[in-house]
Amino acid sequence: MKTEDLVKHAKKAGYKVKRIEALTQDASYRQYFRIYTSNEVDSTYDDDAYHPTIFILCYLDPKLGSHKKFVEINKSFQGWHRPPQILFYDEHIGITIQEDIGDECLYDLYDVHMDDDSYYAALEMALDLLDEMRKTTIPNLKKIKNNELINQMETFESVYLSGYLCISPLEIAAQRKWLQKLWDETIEKLQSQPWVNCHTDLEGRNILIKHDFDWDTMYLIDYQDMCIGPIGIDLAALIFDHYYVHDVGILKDKEIIDNEIFEYARWGAIQRNMRILGTLSNLYLKQNRSFRLPDLEQILLNLNSAIPENHAELKSFIMDTVHIANNKKIKEIL
Repeated sequence: MKTEDLVKHAKKAGYKVKRIEALTQDASYRQYFRIYTSNEVDSTYDDDAYHPTIFILCYLDPKLGSHKKFVEINKSFQGWHRPPQILFYDEHIGITIQEDIGDECLYDLYDVHMDDDSYYAALEMALDLLDEMRKTTIPNLKKIKNNELINQMETFESVYLSGYLCISPLEIAAQRKWLQKLWDETIEKLQSQPWVNCHTDLEGRNILIKHDFDWDTMYLIDYQDMCIGPIGIDLAALIFDHYYVHDVGILKDKEIIDNEIFEYARWGAIQRNMRILGTLSNLYLKQNRSFRLPDLEQILLNLNSAIPENHAELKSFIMDTVHIANNKKIKEIL
């Protein structure tokens, strides 16, 4: 979106813009901007609204999606968890404006990795946060279907292995029965888990926390894709982290997780990581967006660590063929 259009839409919401700062784009079509204003509000819009001097504007082309679900979930969260307030929403132009919690928070959960004790405390808080999210009554959430979970996993083969890495059809065909065996077992295990409110796009950068690690100041963001799904998919985001490799033994010794939670997370990680490998590869193949490609190696290694040892054939294929092809591809592109 052009700067002049952003200024025009902000003015419609009652803001006089001083400066606009484009923020890092995520893997979706949403575009985020930090807006600095004069803190003067057009009284024709809303005399009583709270308007900070700095706020976040999100634009999503209405032809590509809608903010409606995000806005509805935000309202449901207000009872127990104070997410950033939505100050303005216009579905027709694809704009939301939210308060900016900014410098009073750590950037995200990853920022506390410099101190293991702090990180384990924050991780425990994040698991509690997910538990509260699961208990929240959120109207009109759709339940993800098994065939959707399967189709997402299959992109590991069709997009990541075949389209992105260009592994030969014969090599992929030799692994297909082992892939199918893993997919079938994963769906069976996920189906037996509790099905709850599921963020589905959770990772450390979607959990913000203040410096004092106070429960009341941990924030959950980017929940627009929430659905009813297996509990393990969100647990996997914290236990099989993309950027921070956990020692599961330490997590168990500290009683942060138990065997049941680990098993939920294991099968959630298999589904989730296969889906993400397909999604990020597709972003590159279809839109030439390469900014997440360096993450693929750790996502692949976490996937392999989650796969049980009785899938030895597939695990060997991942390490001896896929991992090597992935690193070679990254060097070619970047």
